[in-house]
Amino acid sequence: MLPFDKVEAPPPAAAVRRKLDSFVIPWAWAVGVISYLDRTNLAFASVSLARDLGFDCKTYGIASGAFFVGYGIFQLPSVSMFHRLGIPWLVGTIVVWGLVALTFAAVRSRVGFIVLRVLLGAVESGTYPTILAYLSRFYDANAVGTAYSMAASSTALASVLGSPVAASILLMDGVGGFRGWQWLFMVEGAVSVTFGAYAFAFMPREMGDVLSDAEVRSCDQEAVKGLTTIGRRENAAAVMRQVLGSWRPHYLGCVFALVLLSMYGCVFFIPLLIHSFLAGSDTATSTTPTSGTGAASCDGGEGAEGATNVAAVLLSAIPFGAAAIAMILIGKSSERMGERRLHGSVSVLFGAACMGGLALATALHAPAVVNILLLSLSAAGIWGVHAPLVSYPYAFLPKDQASVAFAVTNSWGALGG
Repeated sequence: MLPFDKVEAPPPAAAVRRKLDSFVIPWAWAVGVISYLDRTNLAFASVSLARDLGFDCKTYGIASGAFFVGYGIFQLPSVSMFHRLGIPWLVGTIVVWGLVALTFAAVRSRVGFIVLRVLLGAVESGTYPTILAYLSRFYDANAVGTAYSMAASSTALASVLGSPVAASILLMDGVGGFRGWQWLFMVEGAVSVTFGAYAFAFMPREMGDVLSDAEVRSCDQEAVKGLTTIGRRENAAAVMRQVLGSWRPHYLGCVFALVLLSMYGCVFFIPLLIHSFLAGSDTATSTTPTSGTGAASCDGGEGAEGATNVAAVLLSAIPFGAAAIAMILIGKSSERMGERRLHGSVSVLFGAACMGGLALATALHAPAVVNILLLSLSAAGIWGVHAPLVSYPYAFLPKDQASVAFAVTNSWGALGG
């Protein structure tokens, strides 16, 4: 090399990381938000939908859980298809689940309601394992947990964003002859279809879409290679056998099922619980019919006022906001310290303790502000376990198997729904 030859210095790792965070995380986060809005808008529509269609709490609970039948069964096939087809598979499922969400506006029977929930679960099943696989194309094994926690904060922030949006849409009750809950399904379903088309055109597919050649060379080569090898049929079958034959993903799945049991209890019932706190009654949990129609108090009662329903939806943003903040902070702390087990266990134990405190406070008829505070702290602990738990497969499996292992873990986790 001649003295006057110019040598290009490698870009600072921190600058490359910031660039990836700026261009990749927002896409993954947006996919999660769209997914969660469509799967959880039932929670915001619950009070008025149950009243209009005469659904009792049993029907509402079965329909909420029916989502996880399709969700648990189709996760492995869905993430395998992503490895083969890439972004087109992901955005295709976004469009389809948007169309399914639109169909909820036309539901009239209990059976149709439950069937649509199963179908929505099947279409959305691979969303979060696919997000993890997508991020693994850009981040190394140490950083992917934090990247995922930032993207998966959508599970809480979707509810923060969804609360005022849903409240606004519900106020359209009667416009065009449609009820507010019908408008909610139609608008959010249409947003999913539109976003899917936009993502197909602009979502980054590989590092070269985001970074310069010099920046790509400076990255971890395992991340540069991504997960493309699993896309070949013979490799996909081998990876499936290896992952399914390991006990660790199944063990993590049992743990995750217990976490998701609490998490989805929050997702689907926080608006109803807050409505109950505000009303000073047991309307969120009672299964005793409140009228001659046989409709249970999941409908908010015959005399429930729209203002109280909207206030409950808006206040739902508080616990979900606390969950999102905890998720990101715990994920960053876990990555910085290189520790997963203690972060995850302390987080989930804290959430459980606060949930127990909420049960006691409710029994003692504590003020609504106390109940909402305890509910928020419970959500923070429950959501905070995500980053340590989701990144754990990268500690004991090769990178091309870790996202598949998470699909197995998440499939077991669906039992929590």
